[in-house]
Amino acid sequence: MLRRQPVGERDYLLDVFSAHAGLTSVRVSPPTRIPDYFELYQGDWQAGREWPKLKACHPVESYQLSDNALVCAFYLAELLCGFLTSGEPAPELFSLFRNTLNALDTESPPEPWLRAFEVRLLAHSGYTVEWAVSAGQPVRSDCYYSFAAETGFVVVDDGVPGDILLAIDSGNLTWPGAMKVARQVLRAAIDNVMQRPLVSRELII
Repeated sequence: MLRRQPVGERDYLLDVFSAHAGLTSVRVSPPTRIPDYFELYQGDWQAGREWPKLKACHPVESYQLSDNALVCAFYLAELLCGFLTSGEPAPELFSLFRNTLNALDTESPPEPWLRAFEVRLLAHSGYTVEWAVSAGQPVRSDCYYSFAAETGFVVVDDGVPGDILLAIDSGNLTWPGAMKVARQVLRAAIDNVMQRPLVSRELII
């Protein structure tokens, strides 16, 4: 369950993410169990007048998230709710989301997982950051670049060194400055798609 809001006197409208149905809004009414955030459930729902109605759910896997890890999970949930089309299956993203929650649960450094998730989510939505290409030409390690979400990287007199972009393109986020640049570039790309501020992002330490 990614998000919930009260509906009526006792019901809740849930945004749930499943392997086969993708992002789906379902209504839950007592005495049916209300799912907790970021736990894996097995369940089912049936057609309703306004929204499908959750029939039952049973916990399968729990993640013990707190502090910054919990905020990171809410950030990922906010991205999913903002990017995905309702009812569109996204099994690869579902698997990546589970793996990322597992990593956060084991106190792995969150940044590499967040960056990988952002890259895959953008690609799923048809937006790929071309780290090694500038205006149709290969990025050079001895040049400097600036990024705009609509046009990609362009050569400038003073900007991001090309060797950093090439390191990111090869997956080497441990290269000096690579993690910071990846975060800044992916933030610009996400903001261009979302076109509204992400609340959870401002809470991440």
